[in-house]
Amino acid sequence: MLYDIDFDLYLENHKTWLASKKFQNNRDDPAYCVEELEIQTINKEFAGKQRIFQQSMAQIVIELALVNQHKGSLVQQLNEQEKSLHQIPLESQVH
Repeated sequence: MLYDIDFDLYLENHKTWLASKKFQNNRDDPAYCVEELEIQTINKEFAGKQRIFQQSMAQIVIELALVNQHKGSLVQQLNEQEKSLHQIPLESQVH
């Protein structure tokens, strides 16, 4: 699925980026503040992408359920059609 590939690629790129960063725990260092801001921004972006992904998956589940329901209806109609076709020759032979 295209979205799976895009999401996997995004995660791999994000992991690579995180591995390349040198995080410092010195709160007085301006670079630390910039890194914290970047992390917060990325976390918000990731949360947004995760929410969209979860919504998409929920919609896919609903669509799949509707397709399966429609399939069941079509199978039932086909069975009824076949049953009625098999009954027609028997009735015509009686008359």
